[in-house]
Amino acid sequence: MSNSPRKETRRERKRRQLGEFVGHLLTSKTIDEAASKVGVSSRSATRWLRTEEFRSVYVEHRQATLQNVATMLRQSSVGAVEALAAVIKDPDAPATAKTNAAKSILDSMLRVIETQEIESRLKALEEIAQAGEQ
Repeated sequence: MSNSPRKETRRERKRRQLGEFVGHLLTSKTIDEAASKVGVSSRSATRWLRTEEFRSVYVEHRQATLQNVATMLRQSSVGAVEALAAVIKDPDAPATAKTNAAKSILDSMLRVIETQEIESRLKALEEIAQAGEQ
């Protein structure tokens, strides 16, 4: 029984490189630069851009990135609201600052309510559609 790690298959290597390429595309100035960072030719990278596999990996990475950003926003939103509330309560804050803080809180609250209402309606429609399929 060998303790050496299993060798990466050609398909696994390509999938890994595609993932790295997508990540570098987001931070590099050019396709050539991203390809170089992954260790593939510009020609291969350009060919990858036209494949369904690339699109699949790109969508996966984009969804993961958006999920991470959403998590970060959720984590910092409480502090942001507290900071805005502090401006509103600050007796030395200018009236315009208090007004802007209040407007930001109210606008955000309305968007949350609208989103929750849309989600609720969508869930109800999905339940109706599922019941109709059965």
